[in-house]
Amino acid sequence: EDIKEMMKGGSLPQMPAMPGLPGLGGKLPGLGGLPGLGGGGFKGVMKTFNMTRPAVAAIGLGIAQAALDFTKEALAKEGVEVDWSAGSHARSAIQQQLVEIEADIEAAMLDVLHATWLSGEAKPNNLEASIAKAKGGEISRTATQRCIAILGSMGISQEFLLEKWFRDCRITDIYEGTG
Repeated sequence: EDIKEMMKGGSLPQMPAMPGLPGLGGKLPGLGGLPGLGGGGFKGVMKTFNMTRPAVAAIGLGIAQAALDFTKEALAKEGVEVDWSAGSHARSAIQQQLVEIEADIEAAMLDVLHATWLSGEAKPNNLEASIAKAKGGEISRTATQRCIAILGSMGISQEFLLEKWFRDCRITDIYEGTG
């Protein structure tokens, strides 16, 4: 019998009894008790991802925002502040990088908010959740890395949280599926 036919008819063969798991009768326990899955198998798992991917991205963007805020404060202590009214031609390279990092974080956050809003309205958000997660994870990593580069040796010192945030932000690139 063709595998596609077996899947349509629900006649997939039973798993043999698994050693060490008595009482399952060769069946794996269902995931229907987990929030968002509702016993929907693969579709249920993907629905859960669509709800949780924006949250993972938001965590990453929170890390990126903390790194940016720390970097701006450290530079302000040294007399380097961004002149928001000046154009890119009138800013230093470091000031321009800070503006670009902030713009990246804001754009990624808008992706997260859009995907979350769609989820809250019970509308399909597969594409939006995936984009929010991919972009949020990327911006989390690159923004934190750029802040470290701006601050130099201060950025990699374990005396400050920036180094820890860089290690922590890697999970937002990996968790809930890779970007």
